[in-house]
Amino acid sequence: VNGVIGFLKGDRRWPSPLYRNGYKLAMIEQPVTAPGIGTVTVDVICVKHRHNRAVLWECKSGHTMDEQQARTYGAITSEHVQRTGNISFTNPSSSQVEAVICCLEEHAGAISETLSKWKLELALVSLGKQAILVRGQFKDTALTKEFTSGVMLPPLEEVPWFLPANTNTKKPQIARAVFATVVSFLRKQSGKFSVTHILEETFPDWACMGTDLRRYLKDATKEILVELSKNELKEFIQRSRA
Repeated sequence: VNGVIGFLKGDRRWPSPLYRNGYKLAMIEQPVTAPGIGTVTVDVICVKHRHNRAVLWECKSGHTMDEQQARTYGAITSEHVQRTGNISFTNPSSSQVEAVICCLEEHAGAISETLSKWKLELALVSLGKQAILVRGQFKDTALTKEFTSGVMLPPLEEVPWFLPANTNTKKPQIARAVFATVVSFLRKQSGKFSVTHILEETFPDWACMGTDLRRYLKDATKEILVELSKNELKEFIQRSRA
């Protein structure tokens, strides 16, 4: 997920082919429903408003695919994304939406074979020494050209943590990030600060996060602040209860 988000950042530490082609980060972990088929939680949604386009990214760390999930991605339309994905198009009747699977290079063969077996026309991008389109194509021909040629990548273990936490992140890891933010606020003598201020500072893409992810992080942060108020920052944390 961090690799795909990095494609949208224009950050010198990581290539930004989506950013260069006019795409912006719109949503992270956003549920989208295709009525009568299913609901998927899309890892990343990026949009190109000027051209009425959206790309839905499903990021895989392993070599398996869930058939129901894959078929739902294959059935999602722009209407579904606008109705349930918290995305607005400038001209809905002519908008284009597509789903792309992103996986590690070593798993690309197995996932491609699985998608072929299910007769699904989903594009597949693999990440290794480069990000490359190994199956299908984008509706946006500029992206097809970019990823067919291949985008050279730094070692994957060096991808920046653009997304510090998601719904699978354990509370101790969230606590480390929240603690650093609270200490930073106290050092700046920021006066009163709310839970929302802490969340926005700790998670830079807070505004793009889906409802379930925001709820998860907000609940965890509230619990962490209560614990901090009883322990490490007992004499200071009262300020953050506003």
